Amino acid sequence: MEGGGPAESNASGRSELSDVSRFDAFAQPPPKELGTDPTTCKIKTVEHFKEVIRLRLRAELHNEPPSTRVPLDEEAVATLLSAADDAWSDLRSAHPDPFLDDEQGRCLLRALPWLAVERAVGAYMGFVQSLAALDSRGVFSSSANRVRCISMLGPAAETSLDLASIRKQALQVLTEGGDPTSELGLRFRNLRERAATPPPPTRMPTPPQISRTQVARLAPALEAQLASEPPVVPVDAGEAEGGG
Repeated sequence: MEGGGPAESNASGRSELSDVSRFDAFAQPPPKELGTDPTTCKIKTVEHFKEVIRLRLRAELHNEPPSTRVPLDEEAVATLLSAADDAWSDLRSAHPDPFLDDEQGRCLLRALPWLAVERAVGAYMGFVQSLAALDSRGVFSSSANRVRCISMLGPAAETSLDLASIRKQALQVLTEGGDPTSELGLRFRNLRERAATPPPPTRMPTPPQISRTQVARLAPALEAQLASEPPVVPVDAGEAEGGG
């Protein structure tokens, strides 16, 4: 949480859990006061909302291939969380749909913030992909591309976190007889399980095997090469010291 959660920033302003070398931090269980299971927990505060977004971002980045894995960009995260701050007031004041029964209404209100978390993470991963695409073109410097992508992230996050759009997504699942939080909970647990699973050991390449036939073919060439080289004349230790 802001000022005291697992993503608390250090003196340099960088999140202590954002370094590539500490992606395994997601495999550790979150603090007990931080509910992270959409099926059993309701997001009640903006601090909880933003902290879960951070946790989910680390999960997504952890599950990227090592060759393309990048640390959290704190400036981009700040832009994303600013949009989350603005969206929270709408999420908090949301009302149940009059056409839903009481149980579905409670499910809807519980699902809205969790769906917003997923959408916020999607907006950030779009930023990561856009930055990688621009860098691969090599037209502008990486810093210029980063500034451009961060400026695009703000409007993208605001669009993703629009309450009407989130509500429509949740209602579609509910009207089809599903539970939006069940699917989100399954996805979140799968991410945690993959993060907690150590990577497979790196196997050394097997050296090529040489058959006896190949050895027989190579032997004459090796003997000829050795015969063509000048013989090595041993030098007596005493002569070597005197000749120095």
